[in-house]
Amino acid sequence: GTDMPMLQHTISFLRSRGCQAVLAGIDSEPFGPDVSCVTPSRRTETQQLIHYLYHCNRERIALVGFGKNSINDTFRLHSALSTLASLGSPAAGQEVCRWLHDPQESFAHFFQHVRSFDAVICPNDVASICFIKQCLIRGIGVPEDLYVASFGNMYIGRYFRPSVTSMTMDMICVGEQSFYAWRFLMNRAHTSQT
Repeated sequence: GTDMPMLQHTISFLRSRGCQAVLAGIDSEPFGPDVSCVTPSRRTETQQLIHYLYHCNRERIALVGFGKNSINDTFRLHSALSTLASLGSPAAGQEVCRWLHDPQESFAHFFQHVRSFDAVICPNDVASICFIKQCLIRGIGVPEDLYVASFGNMYIGRYFRPSVTSMTMDMICVGEQSFYAWRFLMNRAHTSQT
């Protein structure tokens, strides 16, 4: 899971049992030095996606659908804001639409300012599909009027029409490397006990 309170609770539970936590696909920095992780560079992926949109002459980018309690969404949001600021984006930080209870909160806020933007980045494919449906209901053409991009490259995004522009993470490799990290930590703990 990626919900920050749930992760904090789970890690506290593991600590109380003397277990070593290895997070797969999530940065461990917010949890302390005793928590390990294996993750692709979300910063690099976010930068690549923004550079792709710029290459398509879409420079007025809004960040929509980012959950306030999601560690992944928060990390991607900060990466996107720093990348946009470094590019001197006319929209850098102007339109960040986050939600706490329902993603529709962020969509409704964005649609009040839709004409100021030519692209939207959502934190994942599910959010982007929900967002695109709201665009189509409002008569906003995707990609004609607004490019929509996200992360995850889920199968549903490939079959949805219009298809979702999405960055891919190699989660199989992340899972394999997480296992190797866990095995290394277990072997180290066993060696130190003997």
